[in-house]
Formats: sequence, C-alpha cells, structure tokens
Amino acid sequence: MTASQALKNWRNRNGLSQQAAADRIPVHRVTWAKWEANMQTIGVDNMGRIESATGIPKWELRPDIFGSVGQDDAK
Repeated sequence: MTASQALKNWRNRNGLSQQAAADRIPVHRVTWAKWEANMQTIGVDNMGRIESATGIPKWELRPDIFGSVGQDDAK
C-alpha cells in the first residue's frame, strides 16, 4: 500500500474530511490533499506527527527512508 492510499484509507475509516485530517497533524488541507493524490512526498519532519495521529508506521509512509524497519513486528 502506498502512503497516499494509507492516508486516504485511514481518513475514510475515521469519517474525516481532508480538513479534519489535516488539522490533526497539523498541516494545511492542501498539503494533505497532495499527499493523498501522491503529488507531494511526505517530509520527514511530519513523520512523527502523522504516525502519532494516525497510527500508520513511518516505514509504511516512507519506505524509501525507513525501509523495512518494523515490518517484521507488524506481522
């Protein structure tokens, strides 16, 4: 699953608008929309806040940086 899919799935499961999801991080709604549309890569500076707010692990959001760290624990 891509980061954009993970974010959108989380938002939809929780019945949140893009604005409400963005407010939880916090980032601008346009930033959240770009992440969901896979138009903007999630910056490392947002990783901790996103992981805390959504429960989506960093390695799932940015495998290019965090690789498979934690994947064995998730099984």
